[in-house]
Amino acid sequence: MSEKWRNLWMLAIAELLAMSLWFSASAVTPQLSAAWHLTSAQQSWMTMSVQIGFVVGALLSAFLNIADRVPAQKLFAGSALVGAAANAAIPLFVHSPGPALILRFFTGVTLAGVYPPGMKLMATWTKEDRGLGIGLLVGALTVGSAMPHLLNALPLVGAQAGIPPWRPVLLLASGLAVISAGIAAGLVRPGPLLARSAPFNPHYARQALADRAVRLANFGYLGHM
Repeated sequence: MSEKWRNLWMLAIAELLAMSLWFSASAVTPQLSAAWHLTSAQQSWMTMSVQIGFVVGALLSAFLNIADRVPAQKLFAGSALVGAAANAAIPLFVHSPGPALILRFFTGVTLAGVYPPGMKLMATWTKEDRGLGIGLLVGALTVGSAMPHLLNALPLVGAQAGIPPWRPVLLLASGLAVISAGIAAGLVRPGPLLARSAPFNPHYARQALADRAVRLANFGYLGHM
């Protein structure tokens, strides 16, 4: 296997494993509801807090130009590791929804250091076949974000009526993210097409909003979130 495809496959696997953090709490909402007597709003916030955290993290990364100041593979690995810790803190230390929602928000912030840097790394290895590379990464993200539902279907110790306890599911998701961090740090490198870093320019946001096609594409992306 060529160096290019070895890096692309390692990156895709790392992305898949790290994204298991995204819906880890959402997958076990029935168990959490039974344990903490969650309201309908609290159940919804278990997911929405991650989405908001991701948006906040992405904006902070853009304003501070973090993705261009820190090597992408190191940012990916560090973010996955911190996200794993935030996610694992819920089953280890939390016994009520309030702190859990804060940790879910923080998990979303860290995932903004996983997905976009992953895209950047993928682009450094592809040119004519960039669509294939990005498709591979987005596919890995999609499967990875569904991973907690697979974990929630496993016959874990203490399962009742086929439903496992929620704490092991979240801990397993965190474990996968730790493995992801190891892969990103040790087995993924930027390719030869790494572009030179550019300073953050707030005028680009205004220009993007002024362009109807770009504006609609951004609104469409916002809707899918």
